[in-house]
Amino acid sequence: MADGEKIRILIVDDIADTRDNLAKLIGFEPDMEVAGTADGGQAAVNMAKKERPHVILMDINMPDMDGITATDHDERPGRAGLSPPVDARRRTRIPRETVLRR
Repeated sequence: MADGEKIRILIVDDIADTRDNLAKLIGFEPDMEVAGTADGGQAAVNMAKKERPHVILMDINMPDMDGITATDHDERPGRAGLSPPVDARRRTRIPRETVLRR
């Protein structure tokens, strides 16, 4: 990150209170800012393409499109998903099937 550049965070959750509370917490951090919020997976895909956040905090279980599917979705050539510059999701050892319980 360049000096003085804030970490831009996209918050995605279908529960409005969760989005609001996370945004409030991030607001206390001088080196972070909320790039936007979305209430579902498809909205996250659209918002991430528009805002280009550094970090995406994404709920996994959402009604319209789950967070894992949304993270894997990106129509641009050469991209594996909505992954920000560092994709922490790929660093986990938890299998997708374990996380997605419907």
